[in-house]
Amino acid sequence: MADYHYISQLEQVVNAGNYENASREARRLRPEHDRRIVEATNQYSSYSLYGRKLHDLHVKKFNALENYLDAWRDQERSINRASARAAMARAQYVLSGTNEAIDALLTGAGSFASIAKAEEIEKRVQKNSYTHRVTSKYLLVDNHRLKTNEPLWVIEVAAGHAMVLHMGSGGSSSPISGWVSISDLEKRSTWRYDSSLYPQSPGTVVYKKLPSPPVRVIIVDDSYYRWRFSMFSGWPHYRSHRSHRPTRHRSPPFSRPHKRPPRRR
Repeated sequence: MADYHYISQLEQVVNAGNYENASREARRLRPEHDRRIVEATNQYSSYSLYGRKLHDLHVKKFNALENYLDAWRDQERSINRASARAAMARAQYVLSGTNEAIDALLTGAGSFASIAKAEEIEKRVQKNSYTHRVTSKYLLVDNHRLKTNEPLWVIEVAAGHAMVLHMGSGGSSSPISGWVSISDLEKRSTWRYDSSLYPQSPGTVVYKKLPSPPVRVIIVDDSYYRWRFSMFSGWPHYRSHRSHRPTRHRSPPFSRPHKRPPRRR
């Protein structure tokens, strides 16, 4: 693990939340990464199966950090901010999943079972981070119709619906996201439901309609990319949202007012 300490350093400085410091530290650590890659290339054939998997996962982790920094740079420079923030979200997901695989490998002390588990996590993260394309202009996401061939990423599947994140540039600085029924998404995009990746049954209907309280929404906050992440959690934080408007109690539509009782004479 000492050979990959520089990757942990880069991860810590990225987690600190200051782009200038993170960018400066990345420039300092890239030569160390390149040197380590050259050494590993020359010695890779002599590595054990555990050593190879550990090396490959750390290379993927470094690449995820680089992708995050590239998207962060575009966000700071206001270059396609919507797609930049979406790219940051996906890079964060890949980083978290890679950390999960490394933890599984280290916890199992390099046993065959731990290597198999790390590979399973690695494949799941790779498939779940794939960019899909819209095949029909009538795909509706959060009241926005995405154009044909627009890129999208499926974050989560639950209750027969998929949380979709638009990966392209949009009219606002915040990426388009929302719940889409699995049947509609399969009909109008290249994405297909995979029970091995999403164990929930696609036919299960929990919501009569979407959105329905409690609804998961992505917190919009200009002071922090409009996306709140815990760097190591690997997932955007959602918050339940309920309407706080008072409920008006009305009479039934066909009810008549009660007559006053007759006065006594």
